[in-house]
Formats: sequence, structure tokens, C-alpha cells
Amino acid sequence: MLIPTDPVSRYYDSEYPDPNHPVYPENTNCFKEYSLLQQDIPSYLTYAEQVQAHHILELCCGSGRVAIPLAHAGYTVTGVDLSQQMLSVFKQKLSAQPAPVQQRITLIHGDAGKLDTEQAQYDLIILAFNSFVFLEEETIQRAVLQKARTSLKPGGTLLLDNLNPAQLNLNGWTTPKPHLERRCIYSGNRYIRSSCATPMNAQQQQTLYGYYTEYLADGSTQQSDYQLTWRILFYEQLQSMLKEAGFSKQTAYGYYFDKPFSEEDRHIFMVAK
Repeated sequence: MLIPTDPVSRYYDSEYPDPNHPVYPENTNCFKEYSLLQQDIPSYLTYAEQVQAHHILELCCGSGRVAIPLAHAGYTVTGVDLSQQMLSVFKQKLSAQPAPVQQRITLIHGDAGKLDTEQAQYDLIILAFNSFVFLEEETIQRAVLQKARTSLKPGGTLLLDNLNPAQLNLNGWTTPKPHLERRCIYSGNRYIRSSCATPMNAQQQQTLYGYYTEYLADGSTQQSDYQLTWRILFYEQLQSMLKEAGFSKQTAYGYYFDKPFSEEDRHIFMVAK
């Protein structure tokens, strides 16, 4: 079994488990936003059926949490990610799927904003669960939206799940904040992630950093440091950026398709055409 060396890739599927096939079901009870994750895949499947999508592009696809269920449902899916380690995890998970599912998925290692695709190729494009904010430069975010727009067929749709900055601590914190205990899907060991964050800077970037403490079988611990940067986008800025990329029709929801967006919602779920 491939075990990623990058800490974020190593613990990602423990932090964000597959709701249908969790390796350790107790991990699903630890994640504060798991109620949102329970809804995103059904929402994508429902929308894909409603618009009669055939070919779906998932940008920043990670380890396949969204793409694999889409392929199981019969859709042809192209997944793109800049992290080779996340794609390696994806490929390992995909190898355990039935042959028809494997055949429906194409993976591309590369920059989502520089994707070399035919024009107007996709019926539906997905940027799932906060992936857009981890494109940490404004120029990259704009390039990805422009590429998404030109890659959609006429009448196609972009679905974008984004953090709501109004619900974030943008001042940062320096005292490590421990999160709930989970189990690593590779070792079975218990671990705790502790996190800190810098204040948001003038470029609307915030660095998230901290460490994973894994409790080994011999009673010792293993600490792995991590650091990530995201670029925060407020609701009006996201609307403007989508419009400038050519998405003239936008609808914002606060809980996938259940209700219109309000500032009290933790996420902004955009449907853009």
C-alpha cells in the first residue's frame, strides 16, 4: 500500500472520510463539518442528473472523494490536481474499483488554470469543498475560473463550494488548537491534529499551520508538521470574479441546494453558468 510522505496527503482521507465506505466509522463522528460533507456528493449527483451531464470535470480533485462516486453513477469524469501525492492516493483507491468505474475516470497531473483541454468539452465542472480557496494567488484563481468557463459546453454549469469568510477567524491564533482524535487509515493509530493560523494579510491570504501527533503502538509519538495557505474570497468578490470570467448567471446557496445563501452560513455554494 502506498503511504504518502506529505502529512496533509497522509491524513486527508482520515480527516475527510468517504461517507459511504469509511475505513474507520468513528472518524466520521469527529469532523465538525461532516454534516456538510454528507450532502455534497448527493447534491452533485442530483444536479448532474438534472442537467443530464455526460462528461464532468473536477478541478482540484484530491484523492477522489467526489470523482469516484460520480463515476460509480455512470458519469465520465476527468480529475485534475497539482499534488502528485494526492493523485497517487486517488489511483490507489481507483485500482480497487470495478473495471467500468476505472474506465470512466481520467486523471491529469497539472495546474488547473493551464489545463490543455479542447474548448467546450464538459457539461459540468466541480470545484468541491474549499478547494478553490487553496489556490492561493488571485491570478491563479482568476485563471482557473476562466479555464472553467471556456471548458464548458454551451449551457454547462460550474458548481463551486467555497468557505464563507464571515464565519472564519481572520485574525489568526498562535496557541495550537487541538482537534478531535481520529485514526489514521494507513496505520490504524490514533492521532490528533493541532492547528494555528496567521492573520489574513493584505492579499487576503491566511497561512494555516500546525502538526499531527500520531500515537504509535510502542507508546511513543510521531509529530508531523504541516503548512498550507489559502486565499479568502468574500461573497461579493466571488460574484465579481465569476462575472469577469464570463459566468453571467449565478445563484448562491448556503447548504447546497437547500436554501439561499446568508452570511450566517459556513459555506457559499455557487451555481454559475
